[in-house]
Amino acid sequence: MRHVTMVLLPVLLVCTAAFAAGPQAMTPANPEIAKLAPLLGSWTAEGVVERNPFEPDGKVSTKVSYEWFPGNASIVRHADGIFADAEYHALGVLTWARETSFSWYEINNYGIAGNAKMEIRGDELLLTWEQKGGQRTYKMRGVFSGLGGDRVTYRQEYMTGDREWKTYSKATMVRVRK
Repeated sequence: MRHVTMVLLPVLLVCTAAFAAGPQAMTPANPEIAKLAPLLGSWTAEGVVERNPFEPDGKVSTKVSYEWFPGNASIVRHADGIFADAEYHALGVLTWARETSFSWYEINNYGIAGNAKMEIRGDELLLTWEQKGGQRTYKMRGVFSGLGGDRVTYRQEYMTGDREWKTYSKATMVRVRK
């Protein structure tokens, strides 16, 4: 659990930028999953992870692609790059399930797996999960802002003992145009 953020951050860093592109031509199997169709395509993310209780700090530079899973009921995510100054590779699935609404599942080259619940609110994509940091479990969230454009900002936060959200990671995501 200590490294769940290492799984989710690069995912979150690039995820929202994809919303900027608008719907794709392929028809999704479920109307709810259609809300994620703007993620389809290729993206880059550049940012930084600041000192925090979960993982190393450092630079983030990632290339990510999103594509329909056969049947168009989910989107598959491939990520390659640098996270906290270390080589990073990840495979993820973004999906809609009636029981849980939107979910994000991911594994990476560190042998870490994690998941988050997703919610779309206007021009924001919100991800929430719990993560262990030392002897404590923290409430976490990732917020993508500016959905609908080709440039999206992302911040990752954890709830402190004072029940305030503390930002420890920021990035800018940009759609790759062909």
